[in-house]
Amino acid sequence: MIKKLYLIFVLLITFTVDAYSILIDVRTREEWDAGFIEGATHIPLNNLVSEINRYVLNDKEEILLYCRSGNRSGKAKLLLNSLGYTNVKNLGGISEVSQILNLKIINPNLLFGSVDDHLNLVFSSYSKNFVENFYGNILNLKRIPNVQLPENRLMIRYIAGESELKFIVDKKNESLVNNKPSKFYGIAKLTLYFPIESKDKILNRLRENQLEILNYEENIINNINTIKIDLLDFEKNAIELIFIKEEFRHYKYNYSKINVNVSDLTEADNYFSKTLGLEKINLQNENIYKMGKTLIGVDKNINSKNNYVGMPNEIIGMSLIQFVVKDITFSRNEILKRGGEIYIEPYKIGDLAIIMFTQGPNGILFEFGAAIN
Repeated sequence: MIKKLYLIFVLLITFTVDAYSILIDVRTREEWDAGFIEGATHIPLNNLVSEINRYVLNDKEEILLYCRSGNRSGKAKLLLNSLGYTNVKNLGGISEVSQILNLKIINPNLLFGSVDDHLNLVFSSYSKNFVENFYGNILNLKRIPNVQLPENRLMIRYIAGESELKFIVDKKNESLVNNKPSKFYGIAKLTLYFPIESKDKILNRLRENQLEILNYEENIINNINTIKIDLLDFEKNAIELIFIKEEFRHYKYNYSKINVNVSDLTEADNYFSKTLGLEKINLQNENIYKMGKTLIGVDKNINSKNNYVGMPNEIIGMSLIQFVVKDITFSRNEILKRGGEIYIEPYKIGDLAIIMFTQGPNGILFEFGAAIN
């Protein structure tokens, strides 16, 4: 049922969509899976006669119909009229109906109705200067506006590939530094990709800031010639920089990779593939999962008994992976439908967003956030 009241004008007829109306999508399952109007109920035209009484309790209830162009929903209106339903209206095609009703089209192909075709990474930080110097001055990532959070916390944001790196800065977090183990299960490393032309400038800036290069190697990764550099940022986050040689300019630099350590690859595969629905890809003995331009690399090759996971005020460094979605209720229902569990139920962050959390393998946190319009 659609909860809000909308006044619409279609084909010179005025409709009222209220709590006693039902909006029905009569397209095929394949079309529905590609995107549907929020709040709609899916009953394919071929199933309409057998299923309508499951959703409409009396023949006076207002039934609003749509399809791709308005043709099948027109047929559905005639069919329902023949069954005795008198308050039936054909609204037309999905795009025009979305605009007329001022309702969003939810796209399940963008997982959980995500706003963007990528994931974001949220850090817990204690020093604004450390963040700005490393990610801004040294790596020269694109800066986007800060967000002031409740409790006097600041979120500093950079673009890495197409993902956002979000640093929640709170001086209190400095006390968490000594609790971080050297080896752990959790979000372990961030990989960033750069064109080869930027290598020397970045290396010079690293040396000027006395940051140690832990590993430097020329290699072929997934048939692409690369130079790989491993280091730690000022807050001891593990960073991998991959510079791609000139002959592979066609390779897109707008990827980023979040690397996680887990104790059980089977459990991880079940969560990333089935619960989250990420695409699994095969890359030279790596376990890689993909959403758009964000890769998640999964590794078991450590010897640790420690899970280092938690909210930004509980651990230092890479804290959680974020989906930005349109409708938090839709995302919650999808997680439960796929066999997942909600770790923290949806709640508001001031007037900014509604967020909720799920837990992946070894307790790795995933945040789902929807802006408050």
